[in-house]
Amino acid sequence: MERFVETFCQAAASVLSQCSGQEWKVRSDVSVIENREIRAVLATSGGLNGELMVEFSHKIAHELALALLGPEAQVAEAEEREALTELLRQVCGTAATALRPRFSEVSFAVALEDPKWTPQAFASLVLEKPEWSGAARLCFSEELLAGMRDLVIETDRPALEGAQSSGNLDLLMDVQLGVRLRFGSRRMRLREILELQPGSVVELDRQVQEPVDLLVDKKLIGRGEVVVVDGRYGLRVGEVVTARERVESLRKDPR
Repeated sequence: MERFVETFCQAAASVLSQCSGQEWKVRSDVSVIENREIRAVLATSGGLNGELMVEFSHKIAHELALALLGPEAQVAEAEEREALTELLRQVCGTAATALRPRFSEVSFAVALEDPKWTPQAFASLVLEKPEWSGAARLCFSEELLAGMRDLVIETDRPALEGAQSSGNLDLLMDVQLGVRLRFGSRRMRLREILELQPGSVVELDRQVQEPVDLLVDKKLIGRGEVVVVDGRYGLRVGEVVTARERVESLRKDPR
């Protein structure tokens, strides 16, 4: 999945830069949270079968449409949807070419609609151009994930091997680390804190449907959905940082 997300980011950056004449950068960032009202389903076929969904806000959708139509364009809703569909088709075409060595021929069908399936994994994206940035999210179906499970992510091997040779990673495998879930946060005045009493409600900065953070020794490594397992709270992980980043985190702060 990590290689797929990386390829999709590179394809999006390439297409956006070519269409707009500006340099765009697209990268994965697990810490990003932003409203997402527009959804596009990308159905894959050929060497990789399943469905992928892209979510973004109306603000991001408008900016993406202008990248294709030009910054001075007066974009109506229908034109914006057409521009988004065409832009996603171009991104998918570029991504399909990059994925060919790994999955042979891959085809994408693009439709601006809600999925008829429940996402099983997520990847947050940051889109950047000069003096502007926004966010989107990729959501993966179970079928698509199943097609990737046998994939060995070669980019993580050098990091693991390097950590094992230079940092003796094997010696750290039994080290215990504190794992916590963070549902949200809020800044409060001292007066408000002193007024707290049984029955008080403290509203956090995160909505119920948004994923919670998974922290390891105060470091964010992933996000997901809260579940109950045998009467205990648990987390169904939806997003996670790369193995490279996790290894580097251990090397910098081995406890």
